[in-house]
Amino acid sequence: MADSYEFIWNPTRPASELNTFLNASRPSETYTDSTSWIWVRDEAKETLQKASGKYDGDGGTFAEAVELGMDVLETLERRIQKIKDDPSIPARATKANPNSKPRIREAAQRDSKALIASIARSHGRTCGKWMFFPTLKQCDSMFRTIAMSMLFRPLKKTQAFCCKIFPRKRDVPDDAQNNVICLYVPNIFDKEMAEEVLTVLIEDHGIVPGPAKPDLYTYIGLYQGHPSGLKATCWTVKDFMEKEEVEKRLGRRMNVVVID
Repeated sequence: MADSYEFIWNPTRPASELNTFLNASRPSETYTDSTSWIWVRDEAKETLQKASGKYDGDGGTFAEAVELGMDVLETLERRIQKIKDDPSIPARATKANPNSKPRIREAAQRDSKALIASIARSHGRTCGKWMFFPTLKQCDSMFRTIAMSMLFRPLKKTQAFCCKIFPRKRDVPDDAQNNVICLYVPNIFDKEMAEEVLTVLIEDHGIVPGPAKPDLYTYIGLYQGHPSGLKATCWTVKDFMEKEEVEKRLGRRMNVVVID
């Protein structure tokens, strides 16, 4: 289903309309048979980012990047199976043979992850998102906070340029709704860019996101529990700070929303 213009807001509309848009498009009251996503975009920022090289690489096409990424996954999957079936590789490392199955498997996964990132950069397909998993009761306020911040408040100073939320499903209990929010940056592989957004979310809004995922991972079919054993995300909050540091930054805020 193509998302209706009715559920897409960008700064070509008057700023005064944003509140009206958010009130009329509450995720908790909008159903998936009307639109697959509700969007808020900063297209002017996105255009500037592309012009200034915030998106790495300009070679190849989207189809080429997907094909190459899928090849990496398929090769890794075969490699993992071969390691599993090879009786000459010990299950545990020893002094005589430190190359155990886990060690060799992890090295292959690490190399494949780096290769997919390289493909993304060389083909200019580095876009990705921090993800959030609010409850149905939380989703309206959280999406509003993120959207307003991205356009007018602290997140505007970061490279975040777009956010979207999955609306409500009919005939699904409230506690089983999946109102995932995605907050996009042009290069999710750039650790500093990802951290800048994370810091604002935690320190300015008291929101702790879930993991971050490159769009290319989705297009090549890399999902949680993939046979290759490769993680379907590129960052988690723990890659930037420990739980104690998160709690310290959150401080004594009264409006904290922590999403595991």
